[in-house]
Amino acid sequence: MKRKTILPLCSLLIAIGLFMAACQPVLPQPSTPEPTSSQQDPVLHYTDIPYGPHPLQTMDISIPEGPQDARYPVVLTLHGGEWMGGDKAALGRYTATVLASGCIHVNINYRLLNHGIPADAETPYEEMLDDIESAFDFLVQNAETYQVDTTKAGIAGYSSGGHLALLYAYTRTAGPIPISFVISEAGPTNFMDPKTFTEDGDPWLHESHNGHGDIEVWPSMTKEYRLSIIGAITGTEYGEPGWEEAWEKASPAYAVTATSPKTFLFYGSHDPVVPISHGELLARNHSDCGLYEILNATHSLYADPMELQNFHTVLSTILEAF
Repeated sequence: MKRKTILPLCSLLIAIGLFMAACQPVLPQPSTPEPTSSQQDPVLHYTDIPYGPHPLQTMDISIPEGPQDARYPVVLTLHGGEWMGGDKAALGRYTATVLASGCIHVNINYRLLNHGIPADAETPYEEMLDDIESAFDFLVQNAETYQVDTTKAGIAGYSSGGHLALLYAYTRTAGPIPISFVISEAGPTNFMDPKTFTEDGDPWLHESHNGHGDIEVWPSMTKEYRLSIIGAITGTEYGEPGWEEAWEKASPAYAVTATSPKTFLFYGSHDPVVPISHGELLARNHSDCGLYEILNATHSLYADPMELQNFHTVLSTILEAF
């Protein structure tokens, strides 16, 4: 690893400036979309556009104000929810910053474990990656309608969505649109992390102060739950023959290569669900990776509104170099 930075979020502008310097599926073709816009908000917003046959295979598309023949690069975002729940509405917070940087925000739902992907699927996370690829396929096939620049894209996700964003960027290298950068907020990168196997009595996993005198308790903190959810999404239960190989294959820290895109990782210093150690191995394995620690933050990252504001300032800096 050429460079490793662990800083409070408020110090990131300087760090990130240095860092930045250094088979097509048949997809549904919608009828003529009807965007929403107004004089106060001239941006074109398309909601719940289907990119596949399943009800969860939908996307929201927001296009910057500009000429109708202009083309803009896409930033695609993936919500969290432990691969079993969640909704794209959670990452609507990206829209304003992405648009202000002259990019299209594509915010997708995707099939989830037990919601479109059966529990007995061979490798459920691969089917989620298939959905991401299908979303990009749809954007390429409808590039004129949605003013998409098909030469490059960015991808970002929170928690389990961060895991999927990283794994897609590192393993689907022949995808429809080349990935230029990937952002993961509190995303698991290493299912073989020692804390995955820590007994429930570890106080690190039982309570975490969020900097405001509160304590957060998460079901993901129990060893039994952690092992069961990883087993479910990989299709290989802990202890089964080949489980170690299967869990490593599903871990972005093991999938990264010398040619993987620029990567930005954000973790809370007191996250009891996905500790920063998940990012440390990935950062060691990838020379084009920035690892940032948000001090006093837990898994939600932005209990302090100022930290969320600072993150979007950093996001703007990333997109300006895109």
